[in-house]
Amino acid sequence: MEREAIERLAIDSAAGQLNEDMQAIFAEYLAANPQANKWAEDMMEVYKMTETAISSKTKPAVRTDAGVKALPIFHWQPIARWAAVVVFSAFIGLAAGRWSKQPVVPQGPTQETVASDWTSRTRYLDPASIGESFWREKVLAMFQAKPTAAVNIKIMNHSLWEKYRQFIKERNYE
Repeated sequence: MEREAIERLAIDSAAGQLNEDMQAIFAEYLAANPQANKWAEDMMEVYKMTETAISSKTKPAVRTDAGVKALPIFHWQPIARWAAVVVFSAFIGLAAGRWSKQPVVPQGPTQETVASDWTSRTRYLDPASIGESFWREKVLAMFQAKPTAAVNIKIMNHSLWEKYRQFIKERNYE
């Protein structure tokens, strides 16, 4: 056998990587060849010195929990409870608003209230006490009700068919 093969087998033997049969065959070969035995012993000695040097420089990882602080546990249940309360309250508020009565919108002044209001305002504007003046006419004009024109606007909701018919009529005249 060559020297390199003997050295490799010696390293594997020292590391305990050879199976029993291979170990027995290698030991028998070394006993038969004194030169191969010397090479193998030298390589085993180098392997042992290398292993001790490496193990002395490196320390095994020792786990210490002395300086490690545990992260606080996040409790999500209180947040979930409050979220459920908010959702429930929103649902109740929407339901109550949906079935509540429409607000009463006050209507504009009626003719009777306008007439009574007009007399109450104009009794202090007696021409005998104030006299005929420019400002008296302005105040009276301001208190008079402004007539509004009642416009009857008819909003035409034409169907899609009616709109299409009108389009066809207008297209034919172009």
